Amino acid sequence: MAETAARFSAPPDSVRRLAIIGVGTAGLHHARAAMALGHRITKASARSESSARWQAFQATVPGVQFEAVADNLLVDPEIDAIVAALPWDVMPQWLARLVSCRKSVLLEKPVALSAGAIEAVLAHPNAAPGNKLVGFNRRFYGTVARLRTRIAEGGLKAAQIAISEPLDRHIRVHGPAVVPHVLSFSSAHTLDLAWHLLGPMAVVRVYAHREVESAFTCLNGLVETAGGTPVSLAINANDPAPAGIRFLFDDHTSWLLAPLETLTVYDRYDVNEARPHSAIRRYVPHACWTYEESAELKPGFVEQMSVFLSGEYGPGARLTDALAIQRFVETLMGTAR
Repeated sequence: MAETAARFSAPPDSVRRLAIIGVGTAGLHHARAAMALGHRITKASARSESSARWQAFQATVPGVQFEAVADNLLVDPEIDAIVAALPWDVMPQWLARLVSCRKSVLLEKPVALSAGAIEAVLAHPNAAPGNKLVGFNRRFYGTVARLRTRIAEGGLKAAQIAISEPLDRHIRVHGPAVVPHVLSFSSAHTLDLAWHLLGPMAVVRVYAHREVESAFTCLNGLVETAGGTPVSLAINANDPAPAGIRFLFDDHTSWLLAPLETLTVYDRYDVNEARPHSAIRRYVPHACWTYEESAELKPGFVEQMSVFLSGEYGPGARLTDALAIQRFVETLMGTAR
């Protein structure tokens, strides 16, 4: 990522002064990305100046000032741009204030827990969504850029989306109240990436299975792109199946994002004939090459921060994209049998 940071590094005359609202894990990753690009984190807001999170943030961002009233940052003339990385259940409460703010704002997910809430904010007379970016950082992966190029060349036969939500971890980190909103919070990463790569998708048929223990609703079925490409969808909890997105092309290649930070391309398969020590013939997908994101910093965060602060958002997700994904989630839930 050092090379990535150098490639995107800000010229001295374009150094921006940032404020971070929410200094948890995501806020810390954003701060590191901004500093790697040569920008300054001048102020930040947390629940308490004595909290462990603030202490960790302050240790990572020397010289940052604590702001007790986060709303002050929205109008602070010493701040050029804001990153809002509040908890999943707090962020929606801030959406209207952040979207009406005239500064550039990078909003972490979920921006809201319903499509109606996003629509209401965007329809408000004070809304200023033009300089707002939603933190779907996977869009900035090199794996995704390569896939977009391949898809544009044509020949896509089908795609497969598999999501396995680790509910125990979600509950441990975010509390049990997050479970009904996991699709809008965690699954939205993969769904947005599929939407970004494949375009809008319509539901053909989806089946629901409600987990009794967790009350999580699993969704399995078929959706399709605007061009009629079939996309199988499997969103399950704690499913011991490989999660990721697979793209099948008519040249007998399969492009697999699993995990999303790794892209492996398979060309047909190798046939391993039966041997005396193994009487079973095996068909093994033939891996041509693999590309993996650097994890020196949080993948995609430096590239996302670079376009955010430049004002040229490129492939970044806007609020209308977040709205589209939330509508898709609600359609899946509403039409599942």
